Amino acid sequence: TLTSEAIELPVGTYNITFSAVDDYYTPPVQTVTINQGDAVSFNTTYVENEYEGIAIGDFIMSNGTWKSADDVTSTDDVYPIAIVYYLTDGYGASDAYAVSQNSNVYTIEAKAISVSNVDAANDRMGSTTTSYLLSQGILPHGKALALHNAKDECVAWATSDYSTVDIEGLTNCITIEASYANYDGYANSEVVAALDAYSVDNYPDVYEAMNYSPTAPSKTTGWYLPAFGEWYDILEEVAEMDMTKYKYTGEKTTTKVTDSTTGEITTEEASEWGYVTRSPNETSGDVIYLYKAEIVAATAINTAMAKAGTTNYTAIEYTTSEYRHWFPTSTEVMASNIRAITFRGSESRLNLGLTPKKNVEIDYGRVRPALAF
Repeated sequence: TLTSEAIELPVGTYNITFSAVDDYYTPPVQTVTINQGDAVSFNTTYVENEYEGIAIGDFIMSNGTWKSADDVTSTDDVYPIAIVYYLTDGYGASDAYAVSQNSNVYTIEAKAISVSNVDAANDRMGSTTTSYLLSQGILPHGKALALHNAKDECVAWATSDYSTVDIEGLTNCITIEASYANYDGYANSEVVAALDAYSVDNYPDVYEAMNYSPTAPSKTTGWYLPAFGEWYDILEEVAEMDMTKYKYTGEKTTTKVTDSTTGEITTEEASEWGYVTRSPNETSGDVIYLYKAEIVAATAINTAMAKAGTTNYTAIEYTTSEYRHWFPTSTEVMASNIRAITFRGSESRLNLGLTPKKNVEIDYGRVRPALAF
C-alpha cells in the first residue's frame, strides 16, 4: 500500500495496484523495478467514464452528456439530439494508461491514444472513426442517429457533372455483403468533404449532414452521413429486427409462394414481415426488398425516438401512399449510384437498395445525420 508518506522498500520488482473509484476508469496494475538508491513517486490520473451505464436507445444531449431513455428531460439549453444505436464493448480502462519514467519519477497518466480494441473482430465503429476519436483523446463508445432530419427535401447526393464520378477513396459496394460491411460513414463523409468540388451545390446530401444544426458536442466526430451498414445496425439494435439472413444477396426470387389452402407464405425467402425479393445485379447493384418490414422498422424506431419528447424528434413516415421516405447513405455503389434505405409505404416494403446520385425526388428524400462518440 502506497501512502503520501515516504516508505522504504527492498530492492526488487513491485506490482502497483490502484483502488477502484465509482464512475471512473481504474488504472491498470503497473509493474516497476526499484534499484538500490531509487526514489519513486507516483502521479496517477483517474479518468471519468462519462458514459458508464449508457445503453441502446438512450440519448446524447446537446451539451455532450447522455440521458437514459427512461429518464430523459429537456430544457431550452440542454435537450436530446441523437439516439444511441451502436455501442462498442472493445475499449476499456485496461489499456487506457501509460507509464513513463523521468529521473526516477514514474508518472501514470491517461493515454487514450494507446487504447487497443480487444474485440476488433466484432467492432463496427470503423477504423477511421476510431482513429479520429483516439487522436482527440476520446475513448470510442458508440454511435447515435440524429433525432431530426438535416433536410426534409433531398435534392441529390451529387449534382450536375459530379453525379457520375466514381470517387476515389470510397469503396464500390455492389453486393449486399460489401454494403453491410461498409459501416464507417464518418470516413466516407470525410472523403467527400475533401474533394475539391465539395460544396452544398455539388454534394448536397453529405454537406447537409455534416453541417446539421445543432452543432455536435465536442467529444464526438461531428455529424456525418451514415453508411449503409450503419442502417443495418439501427435496424438490428433500435428496431430489434433479426437481419441475419439479409446481410447477403442470395438467390434471386421475384414472386412470393403461398399455400393454396391457407394462403401462408411457404417460400424459404419468407420472414416474419412478409416475403423477400432478392435481386442480384452486377450492373447497377444488388437490392433486397422486405415486404411489410417498413411498418415494423419505422414503428420501432419512432417509438424509441418518441421517448425524447414529442417536439424533440421527427418520425419516419411510411403509412400513406404518397410517402416512400428514403434515406441516402454515404456508401457508394458505383460511379452513378449510392446506397439508400427506403421506407416505402406506397408498396409496403423496406428497400435495402440504392438510388442514382442525381436523384431529385425531393418529396421523398430525407437526410438524417449520425455521429460517433
